[in-house]
Amino acid sequence: MSTATFLVIHGSRDPRPGLELAELLRQLRSHSPRSLMGGGALEATEISLTEQIQQFSHQAQICGYPAINVLPLFLLPGVHVCEDVPAAVKTAQALSPLPITLLPYLGQQPGLMPLLQSILKANQAWVFLGHGSRRPGAMAWIDHLAGQLGAIPAYWTKPESLKVAIEQLVSQGTTEIRIFPYLLFAGKLLELITQQVQDLNLDYPQLRLHLTDCLRPGPELVNLVQDGLGFSETLVLSSN
Repeated sequence: MSTATFLVIHGSRDPRPGLELAELLRQLRSHSPRSLMGGGALEATEISLTEQIQQFSHQAQICGYPAINVLPLFLLPGVHVCEDVPAAVKTAQALSPLPITLLPYLGQQPGLMPLLQSILKANQAWVFLGHGSRRPGAMAWIDHLAGQLGAIPAYWTKPESLKVAIEQLVSQGTTEIRIFPYLLFAGKLLELITQQVQDLNLDYPQLRLHLTDCLRPGPELVNLVQDGLGFSETLVLSSN
């Protein structure tokens, strides 16, 4: 018997993140058919995360799985990762018929940096735009990742920081800038960032600003999630 795993996302009234979670689960199941895969959200749901985990635990027990793992699909060590999700899992552990293990969140996986390096190509000017958090460690983590990637950090929770990052690159003589939104799944936030970049294009007509896509379902993300679950097999990435 293989593992039973429950993936947790932030949650949104926008249906797109939920649809992308469903697609990621479909891809994971197709690659690991013996594993039981489920998913839920911390916010914007009819029942609490604790109840979602409990329901999945009962399902896993019926299917004969001895335990379940919970993997938070979060990218930064913010309040949700460090406080909210652990609290929900702890409550679920006391009520679950099976042992529950909370795994390190997605942004801690060793495979993340190689994935980011494959996106943020060297010898190009990049702004690394993270969401930010009221928890100080999250902002420091954005700075750390940006430094490792040779990019300038910016934070969605500090609206002027993107413009400051662009002006820093302009002062260095840069005429073409790429912006990577360090987000998981498309949704309203990516739309807002897209609009902000369009407005900045008007403010800086001499620049070529390019907004790349965020992290979304596909072989690369499947491999990263499987790394987090301790799976040894990986998908073969298409060269197309």
